[in-house]
Amino acid sequence: MLAAKFYEDSVEFFSYPFRPSSVFWRPIVASSLIKDVDLSKSPPELRLQSGEILFVSETQSKELEHFATRLGLPIVTREDVWADLLMPFLDTQLSLSRHKHALLRLKRSGFSRAEVRQIRNRVKRAMLLYNSFVWEWVHLGLLDVLEAVDRFSWRWTFKRFYFYAMEVANRAP
Repeated sequence: MLAAKFYEDSVEFFSYPFRPSSVFWRPIVASSLIKDVDLSKSPPELRLQSGEILFVSETQSKELEHFATRLGLPIVTREDVWADLLMPFLDTQLSLSRHKHALLRLKRSGFSRAEVRQIRNRVKRAMLLYNSFVWEWVHLGLLDVLEAVDRFSWRWTFKRFYFYAMEVANRAP
């Protein structure tokens, strides 16, 4: 369960689920380390200057918005590249036009068809196993791919994947 507490100029994360994250061992993030906030994502995201993306519970979306507004942190809406990359793993049949639009968005973010294929193949096994449990048919994103790979990989391979997944997510315009 994602949980955070918003202070005057910092955020504290409680029981953050990903061991490689910067807040797993040191849960407090000063506002000066926050690059922007994306409230359009599910769950909302807080991106650090380092490029790491942290998640805040949906139930705390308004608190995050108030925190960002009060401190003058940019509130942005970025493309959800992981949602487009993970579209084939949804538990539903999507139209060809939806797949084409996803590929166009990925192309705008600098992904070639070969790279899209390579990324999808890299996460395929974990995503198929993961979605056989959650049966998600609407949206799979960065949080989902992190949970999936974390569940079905060794700790040292997940650490590498965690930072790779952040790099991929940060390619979004």
